[in-house]
Order: sequence, then C-alpha cells, then structure tokens
Amino acid sequence: MPASRFAIPLLFLFALSLTVDTRPLLAQTATGSILGTVADPTGAVVPGATVTVTSTSTGTSRTIKTTESGTYSAIALLPGTYLLTYEQPGFGKGQQTITVAVGVTVNGDFTMPLASTSASVVVTADSAVAVNTDQAVVNDVMTTKQIEALPLNGRNSVYRSTVATTRRSGAADPTRASRAGGTG
Repeated sequence: MPASRFAIPLLFLFALSLTVDTRPLLAQTATGSILGTVADPTGAVVPGATVTVTSTSTGTSRTIKTTESGTYSAIALLPGTYLLTYEQPGFGKGQQTITVAVGVTVNGDFTMPLASTSASVVVTADSAVAVNTDQAVVNDVMTTKQIEALPLNGRNSVYRSTVATTRRSGAADPTRASRAGGTG
C-alpha cells in the first residue's frame, strides 16, 4: 500500500489548487496601452499618418505610423501622462494628452485638422514721411536742425533766401552783374 500513502496528500494538493485562483498572477502587467484611429474632418481614415507618443514625465518618445485602416497602437506604455502628436502632409498638426493606467487600454481616436491655406502679410512703415492723400501738394517742413545743417559755402543765410526767391520769381540775379563789372 505504498501508493495509497501518496494518494491522500496528492489528492489534498489537487483540491487545494482548485480553490486558489491563479488568473490574477498571469494577468498582472505594469503597463497600459493606447489604441486609436486617425480620421479627417469628414470621418475618412488617414493611413500613413505619423503618431508620436511622448511621455511627459520622462521625455521618451516613440513614433508610430497608422495602418491602411487608419489605426495605430502604442502598447507596453508605463503608467503616466503622454502627449500624442499627429502629423500628415495636407493636414494640420494635432496634439492631445492621454493618461495611461496599469492594465488599461485607452482610446486614442483623433480627428486631424485640415491644413491652413491662408497667409497673412504684415506691412509696417518705419518712415517719418507720411503721404497726404487729401491734397495733391508737394511740400516739406524743415526743422531748425535741418536748416542749420544746410551747406552755405561761405555765404550768409540772407543772401541764400534772396537767391532762392529771385530764381523762383524769374528775376535776374543782382549779384551777377556786379561781379562781372557791369551795371545791369
């Protein structure tokens, strides 16, 4: 009867193993995952889009391409907050933040914005000269410093103002005749 001597303890161990649930031991993982679909504003899937998953706490990142059906999966992610960046030519760049927990698969569906086709032009004027659109007049205002900086070439300012007014009025220059030795 040596077989019966081992049969009772083996039967006891077998009965004990049936009462202990070992499933949690097999299912324990220290990671989570993100599964999602990338679509355009009309709801059509976007194949080949680049999804960059970046951990906000460690700064590590991984890049994933969407499949032909527009889906992607980022598996074995440590628990924490992740910044997801979506890029595809013809679409605007998009971002979303997702928190991953242990043993949880988070939905990462995203709708890509269309690329902006507008352009803006900014024009600034740095000149102190303004254009007068109300009057068709050409004139200028000179400051005292500008007048004092004018070259006089040895002549005084009274002579310069006399020369300027006589030339505009069409009168002869009185100083030319006296320099030439004539009277007029």
